[in-house]
Formats: sequence, structure tokens, C-alpha cells
Amino acid sequence: MAALSQTPASVLRSVNGVIGTGIAAAGVTIVAGNMVSLDSATNTYKLADANVSAVKVPAGMALGGAGPGQPFFFVSGDSSLTPGCTMTVAAVIYLSPTPGAITETPADVASGEWLVPIGQALTATTMRLSITGDAVAKP
Repeated sequence: MAALSQTPASVLRSVNGVIGTGIAAAGVTIVAGNMVSLDSATNTYKLADANVSAVKVPAGMALGGAGPGQPFFFVSGDSSLTPGCTMTVAAVIYLSPTPGAITETPADVASGEWLVPIGQALTATTMRLSITGDAVAKP
């Protein structure tokens, strides 16, 4: 199974969502639903990516779009986030090796890439977003 197919217009935080704002601007084009990570070298947010060590741990999920140099909002934790895709109930959701994407299939993350759990599907359309900062290199 590939990365989950998200619809940016359907990404919604719950009233319990912890909102963060990019301390710096977006460093790339970002759309709602993308997992983003702070690139400390440029102090901009990039697409989090399970196969790039520098941006493997996401800061959160973008709630809207932004172009390079523009500010944007992201949610860093949420007890009932709607990520704009259909998921398998109770599945663990991981950062995908597709930049900015998420997956529920650990097999999508190849050997030598980073297995980064970001939450769990509560229903077919909502998930608990809980970024712990843990990233384990997959053998």
C-alpha cells in the first residue's frame, strides 16, 4: 500500500488540536495535510520525509497551504484530527517516505529509512495525532 491519499480541503483539527505556527516561513510549497519538519539549517519548514534524516521527525500536520517564504499553521497534536483521508480503524499511522505524506503500512518504509509513528486511526476519517519525536531506523 502506498501513502494515504489526502484531500487538502478536508483536513480539519478538532477543538482540542494544539496549533503551532511556523516560527519561520515555509521553505517549500506546502498543502494542507502535509507533514512538516523544521529544517534548522535554513530555519524554514520543509516536507517531513521518512527517508531523509534531516527532516525525519515532523513538527506537525499543515492545516493550510503556503508557498516558499509564506507563513502557515500546523497542528502538532490532536485527540481527533481529520487528516483528509480514509484509514483503517485502529491502524498506527506513520510518516511516509513520500515527502509530506502519511501511511498506515510499515512495509512502505524500506530498510534504512526511518519508521516514525505519528498517531493512530480512531475511525475511518479521524486520528489521534501524537508526535513523540521517536524515529527508528528500519533494519
